Amino acid sequence: MNNRVSSSLTRKYLFLYLKTGSGHLAPAKAISQVIECEYSSQANVTLVDGLDGGSEFARFLIEDGYRFLQSNARWYYAVLYFINKFSLPARWTLRVACLFLKPRLRKRIEEEKPDGIVVFHFLLIKPIHEIVQESGLDIPVVTVVTDPFTAHPMWFLTKEQEFVLFSDELRKSSVRRGVPGSQIQVFPFPVSQQFSRKMNAEEIAATKKQYALPEGRKVILIFGGGDGIPRGARILRSLASLKDFSIVVVCGKNQKFYEQALFIRNSTTHQHMTVFGFVDFIYELVSISDVVISKCGASTFKEILLLGKIPIVTDYIWEQEKGNVEFLREHRLGFFEPDLAKLSPLVKRMSDDRALYDSMTVNIANAGLRNGAPDVARWLVEAMSEVVPKGPLRSKDPLGGNAEVFNL
Repeated sequence: MNNRVSSSLTRKYLFLYLKTGSGHLAPAKAISQVIECEYSSQANVTLVDGLDGGSEFARFLIEDGYRFLQSNARWYYAVLYFINKFSLPARWTLRVACLFLKPRLRKRIEEEKPDGIVVFHFLLIKPIHEIVQESGLDIPVVTVVTDPFTAHPMWFLTKEQEFVLFSDELRKSSVRRGVPGSQIQVFPFPVSQQFSRKMNAEEIAATKKQYALPEGRKVILIFGGGDGIPRGARILRSLASLKDFSIVVVCGKNQKFYEQALFIRNSTTHQHMTVFGFVDFIYELVSISDVVISKCGASTFKEILLLGKIPIVTDYIWEQEKGNVEFLREHRLGFFEPDLAKLSPLVKRMSDDRALYDSMTVNIANAGLRNGAPDVARWLVEAMSEVVPKGPLRSKDPLGGNAEVFNL
C-alpha cells in the first residue's frame, strides 16, 4: 500500500479499541465526540472495534474470555495479569494476539486510508505498529493508556511512540520503564461532556419525577458499567433493609444479575426499588443520586466525582484499578468497602452523619477535578495534523497530574 497524503482539509483518524469491559471504549467515545463537535472541519474520527469482522474464535478468546474471568474466575485473571508483567510471556501473548488481529486490522486500514491512528488497548499496539511499518505508511500512531494510575507494563513494550497518560504518577513510572519523557502527554481523564455539568435542584426534582422516584427520599444508585457490578445480587440484598432510601440498580448487559435483581425486588418488602438493564442515561441516574455504589473503573469513578457524588467502591480489578482505589482513599473522596456486611451500616452512617457527608462532598468540590476530553481532543487534532500545540497545557486535576503536556 502506498503512502497516503490527505487531499482534503479534513483528516481521517481511526480510534481503535477492544470490548474488554467498557474502560477502553468510553474514553475513545468521549474524545471522538469532542472532535466531532469542535473540530469537524479539521478531523473525522471512526471508532473501530479491533475484533470487528475478524475471527469469532478471537472474539471468544479475548472479549468473552475477559468477561467470563471477571465474573467467574477473578483469581485466574489476576494470575494471567501477573504472569504477563514479565517480558517473555508478555511478548508471546502479543505475538499470538498479532496472529488473530493483524489480518482484519490491515484490511480495515487499507479500506479507510487513515491520516492517523489512536490506540486505546494494549493488545492492539504491536499489531498496529507492525502493519504501519510493513505497509510503509508515514502516519502518526498515538497510544492512549486508559488506566490512569496502575497500567500494565504491556502498554509500554513499544517505547518509540507517542503516549497520552492521565496521571503524573504514571508518567513517572513510564519514564522509569524507559519511555522518553518527550513522548508523553499528560491530561485529566476524559469522560463524556455531559458529566462536566451538574444538574440544578429543579432539574434533579424533574428527573426524579421522570423515573417515578419520590421526593424527600435519598437515592442509592448501584451500577458497575456495561457488564454490571460484581456481587451485584449480594449488594442489593444487603441494602434491601434500608427502607428510607430509594434504591436504583443498573445491571448492564448482565442478564443473570438483571433476573436476580427483579426477583429481589419482587420478593422484598422494600417499596422503592427500581431495576434497569443496560441504559444510556447514567448521567441522569448519577445526578439524582446521593450515594453511588460501584466498582472502580476509571471512567466510572471520574463520572461520579465530576457530578459531586460520593462513591462507595465494593470491588476493583487487580492490579489495574488498584491505583484508582488508592486515589479515592488518599484524597478522602469516597469509600472502599469490600465487606458487604458493612455496606448497609456505612450507607446509613453517611445519611445520619451530616458532618461526614458534607466533608466528603467538600473534598470532592475542592479536588479540582475536570474533564480532560476537550484537552485531549485539541492536542490530538493539532499534533496529528503536524501542528505543534500552542504552548504547554497544564492540568491541576489530580487525575491528570500537575505535569506539563510535552509538545511533539
